Amino acid sequence: MVAEWADSQRSEALDITAFTEAAARLYIARDGERCRGTGRIAPWRPV
Repeated sequence: MVAEWADSQRSEALDITAFTEAAARLYIARDGERCRGTGRIAPWRPV
């Protein structure tokens, strides 16, 4: 039972990591492409 719980936790963590990496690849903004006014990197500019 403990092993099953550990497996489920591990797979969930891998899913989150994979999702984060995919999102980062999709939304990395090039240098200089910052939102006017706020100075934040625009997250809606896919590479």
